[in-house]
Amino acid sequence: MTLTKVKTRHQITLPRVFREELNIKEGDYLEIIRQDDKLVIIPKTTIPKTQAYFWTKKWQKGEKQADKDIKQGNVSKVFNNAEDFIKDLKS
Repeated sequence: MTLTKVKTRHQITLPRVFREELNIKEGDYLEIIRQDDKLVIIPKTTIPKTQAYFWTKKWQKGEKQADKDIKQGNVSKVFNNAEDFIKDLKS
């Protein structure tokens, strides 16, 4: 059992073991719901962590450059299927 004390301004500290197990970082969102006489804390993300890379500045810069290249026609060949693409890579 892990106890956490309610501090000034009704703040609590999440125990390290839970933060590490659930990969909860500063700035993350938590949903708190009441189930009978219990509080349940559920980690929430506005962007799924598996897709967070897409919204980094570096990735977005690359996306803008790719859009610009496509509009200007600065693209390589277009392939109808993966087999043709692989065949071209090997040639």
